[in-house]
Amino acid sequence: SFNDDIQGTGSVTLAAVLAAVRIKEVELKEQIFLVHGAGAGGVGVAEQIYMALLEGGLSAEQASERIFTTDSRGVVTSDRDLPDYKRKFAKDPDKLPWTKEASEDVVLQTIKEAGITVLIGTSGQAGSFTKQTVQAMVANDSRPIILPLSNPTTNCEATPEQVIRWSKGAALVATGSPFAPVDYEDTLHVIGQCNNVFVFPGVGLGVIASGATKVLPSFFTAAAHAVAQAISPEALARGELLPPVDQLRQISLEVACAVGETAINSGVADRCAFSTFEHHNDPARLRALISNMQWHPHYLPIKKSPQLEADE
Repeated sequence: SFNDDIQGTGSVTLAAVLAAVRIKEVELKEQIFLVHGAGAGGVGVAEQIYMALLEGGLSAEQASERIFTTDSRGVVTSDRDLPDYKRKFAKDPDKLPWTKEASEDVVLQTIKEAGITVLIGTSGQAGSFTKQTVQAMVANDSRPIILPLSNPTTNCEATPEQVIRWSKGAALVATGSPFAPVDYEDTLHVIGQCNNVFVFPGVGLGVIASGATKVLPSFFTAAAHAVAQAISPEALARGELLPPVDQLRQISLEVACAVGETAINSGVADRCAFSTFEHHNDPARLRALISNMQWHPHYLPIKKSPQLEADE
């Protein structure tokens, strides 16, 4: 099993970040991340970013150093009494003396001191991304990645319209709730939604089709890459970080294939799922199997009964 609110949210957020770095033409490992809202969901996002940084060639220590988390008490540091899930990304306060300084705006302080280039909101605190926050992000990076993910819309850290206006159109934005496109200086910014639905149907299907006996963190990294790759070059050129939801069936197929192949290559897949041993590592056969397993709703036409027509 897997927790969609943790791994699913982390995976689709990673997909948006992967799309953004493609737009910027930089590597993921060059970015510095702040997850504002270090609850289980926020730490799940940090965990998926961490896994992708490892995949990109960083050591465990290097990857952790590039991810900051904050909660209601400020930057999460190792000198605090923390629940286990928060410890992984807790910072040594002796190495970051500025974390000991009281600040009315911890998000703004962290952006400035740590050089944050990717800002992710999972705090549920509306308005916690201010104009000064966004301007500080632009000072760090000419195209900052800002993802206010809290939902419903009343809890969003900042609206896309605010982020785009405050950044003068420079920020790459996706949200957790659906928002209308933003028209700024005659440019229409389509706002992608970091909706878990891009991930969990495909992950579940890939697990079932491959006969995986475990659900590994690498499954969600593979899913994120599949979602990011589903965005067209034209959409990327417009700054869109997620594909449209109406492409969900095809995206779910691609996610399922990526997850199934990862399960097979990781050695956790049941060979019985492929009927014969010699076809076990055949991606084409896996794709055909998954395609055939997808449910296609077919509804019969509704017709009036002769009696109803007579009564009319």
